[in-house]
Amino acid sequence: MPRPKNVLLHVKEKTVSNFLDQLNKEQYDAVVQAEGPVMVIAGAGSGKTRVLTYRIAYLLSKGVDAFHILALTFTNKAAREMKERVLKLVGDGEGRNVWMGTFHSIFSKILRIDGHLLGYPSNYSIYDSTDSKRLIRQIVSDMQLDSKVYAQSFVAGRISMAKSSLMNADQYANNPDVQTVDEASGKPMIKDIYRAYQARLKKADAMDFDDLLFNTYLLFAGFPEILYKYQQKFQYIMVDEYQDTNYAQYLIIKRLAANTENICVVGDDAQSIYAFRGANISNMLNLKKDYPDIKLFKLEQNYR
Repeated sequence: MPRPKNVLLHVKEKTVSNFLDQLNKEQYDAVVQAEGPVMVIAGAGSGKTRVLTYRIAYLLSKGVDAFHILALTFTNKAAREMKERVLKLVGDGEGRNVWMGTFHSIFSKILRIDGHLLGYPSNYSIYDSTDSKRLIRQIVSDMQLDSKVYAQSFVAGRISMAKSSLMNADQYANNPDVQTVDEASGKPMIKDIYRAYQARLKKADAMDFDDLLFNTYLLFAGFPEILYKYQQKFQYIMVDEYQDTNYAQYLIIKRLAANTENICVVGDDAQSIYAFRGANISNMLNLKKDYPDIKLFKLEQNYR
């Protein structure tokens, strides 16, 4: 870790020791374990957001450049709350330079910078779920399929499942297990809808939410120099609600953290609210296999 700066962190009228005094023992131990892989198991009301925000403040106080810190959340609300808390601790200067946001917002930013390598302009469009369903409905109509059989929400869910599992349209069509499920449900044409859907997205220079993850994975997998650039940039990675990550998110995080292994994840292994989005609770278990020397902290004191 870099040598501490002469001017300690811009904590408003507080020293680092003062704001660390606000933590209980378990929170404190998790915050100051700055190097190496860390897993924090925390239930609702146990102060997990505090651990993440104070950890960012602690890293900055130790001289870590704000641009080297990446903090990922699942919701815009959680991202806003984290930013607000960090700025209260460290002020507007360094705090604003930390890369904090949802997976989708951070990865969309990366793709605007380097997505041209995948054939996308920097001003590509992002389709939300309403846009995606509207496009699927149009494709179903163009293919003269029964819109009741190929309901837009169901088809969108199947495509989302595929992308979350890093399965493109051709792989989807050639996967016997997937095709067996679709045929058994009386929807054998989903593979063709998926192909048409992806082709129209590309023609419109657009990505849906799942593409933001899938294409970031493809970018890092296909262009090692780009992966290396972001590995050098994000030397300290923090992930909130890690139990809600899907396969694509898990692999991207694993690759980004491969060099330094300075990764801190916070999760509750008793719940996964994003299971419908392909979240995989086994990612919590995989982390222990990926990093055998991972430090585990449990926040068991409830403040609610």
